[in-house]
Amino acid sequence: MARQPKVWTPDFKIKQPSKTRFVKRRPAAIKKTPQKVRAPAAHEIASESENAEIDSLPAIDFSPSIPFHSRFQVSGGARFASTYFFPSLHIEYAVVEKYSLGVLPFVGGKSTDGGFESQVFGVLVTANYFNRSYFKGLWLQGGVGYLSVSHTSATDSESSASVIVTGTAGYRERLLPHLTLGVAGGFQFARRVANRMVDSGVADLRPTILLDLGYQF
Repeated sequence: MARQPKVWTPDFKIKQPSKTRFVKRRPAAIKKTPQKVRAPAAHEIASESENAEIDSLPAIDFSPSIPFHSRFQVSGGARFASTYFFPSLHIEYAVVEKYSLGVLPFVGGKSTDGGFESQVFGVLVTANYFNRSYFKGLWLQGGVGYLSVSHTSATDSESSASVIVTGTAGYRERLLPHLTLGVAGGFQFARRVANRMVDSGVADLRPTILLDLGYQF
């Protein structure tokens, strides 16, 4: 038999490259140290309660654009016509936004060529309506009250009393935040009482004009 030739084989082995494995490591847990809670001091609790009360209060705007509202008004003026002139004072209270009640005292006097002097005093309880809020806009007024008239001369004197009723319609406007101006016209009626001396000029049904300047507070 023929001899087989020997084949040379190397004695070393070729190493295969190893696969690199990447291992994800979790970050080390951070230990939380408990915080000590400090109890609030008494003055801090009081300050927080005051701040809460302040925050709960409604915001107040002092800008001039906000209209001024008041329930009280005092007006000075006069009631007059061709036969009389009475300076008056009107004190009002707004019961609701458009309605007010008032007291209106007035006085007057005149002298005649015959030496007679007449003194008039009256007081009215009034009910007022305004179509705008708080003494503004269309103004309707009705009043009922007491009227006293006295006449004197060099030798004699006489007095009489009567019920007086008035009704006027007009307009009142605000000039300044506290100041209003009103003008109205209408009628007044006082029961005629027999006077021996002179006619006072206020009895029976007569026209009347009312003009006054009011201050609200």
